[in-house]
Amino acid sequence: MTRSTKTRATMHDVAREANVSIASVSRFINGQTVREEIEPRITKAISSLNFKPNSAGRALRASKTQQICLSVPDISNPVYQTITKGVQNILNETDYRLMLAPRNMSVEENLALIDSLDSNYADGFIFLSLVDDPRIRKAFLKLSIPAVVIGNVEVHEEVDTIKVSSGAVELALTFLVDKYGGDVLFLNGPTSTIPGRNREKGFLEAMQNRGIDGTKHVVEAESFNVDAGLAALAKVKNISKYRSIICANDLLAAAALRFLSTLKIEVPNKIAVIGIDNTDLASVLSPALTSIDYKSEYRGELAAKFILDRLNDPTTAYRKISIAPELVERESA
Repeated sequence: MTRSTKTRATMHDVAREANVSIASVSRFINGQTVREEIEPRITKAISSLNFKPNSAGRALRASKTQQICLSVPDISNPVYQTITKGVQNILNETDYRLMLAPRNMSVEENLALIDSLDSNYADGFIFLSLVDDPRIRKAFLKLSIPAVVIGNVEVHEEVDTIKVSSGAVELALTFLVDKYGGDVLFLNGPTSTIPGRNREKGFLEAMQNRGIDGTKHVVEAESFNVDAGLAALAKVKNISKYRSIICANDLLAAAALRFLSTLKIEVPNKIAVIGIDNTDLASVLSPALTSIDYKSEYRGELAAKFILDRLNDPTTAYRKISIAPELVERESA
């Protein structure tokens, strides 16, 4: 890589040359330990680019905000409220404040938030996203503060990640078929999102394993909320032919319960309903909702612990864990 001698190299240039994150370069030039295998690459990049650290920039970055930023797609969704509660449970025991970015639905909104975090707004970043995009991965490479990802967004290897395992829809389908038999409808959210794609894939594969073309048993809502769920179900012809409905989250399951109630179809005697996420909403619906649990509050607590560990010791080994689904049986199925 060649540069004009009139242009001063930046940490971004060094990170790109060494193929590492900005955070790693920042730690290295501030005298902190980085992973042994990337240290020579950073050293070589600094030398080849004739990089000169900006002391004023280092001083600014050293100024702590005592804030952790949590980004969620939509705080009105109970699953994100529960994750937020988990993060706050841990931060309450520290001097850190939670800075909530409560609605980041699109790629552009996420990119704007990530870009703003390098303006000394926060010391750490916990990221949830319904969307995945190469631009998000590129933005993470430029991020100079520690980050944790909750969910199945792919970024780079120098980020702690808490994913959810596949299998939720298969678990629900097996339970319903074994208990009730009959045809199963899958009420999904938009497949433009990560959970929408993954949960539809899980349903189609599970149906294919039973020798059934699952595409004829899927209805897609425009969003993961009650109104969108009601609109999608209204398009289903002869819904009474189904014995069960699997819903891609608890809000869509709430829509299914309401829709069936208006048709005076008894749940679960005529049609059983299962949701995914096992939020607080599940226990207050009538009938109480059977749901697949991904331990939302625990995921929030883990994310907060991971970010605090990294702020305390940047050399901590990066953790990649996955939470397995568990079925919580209640009255709806």
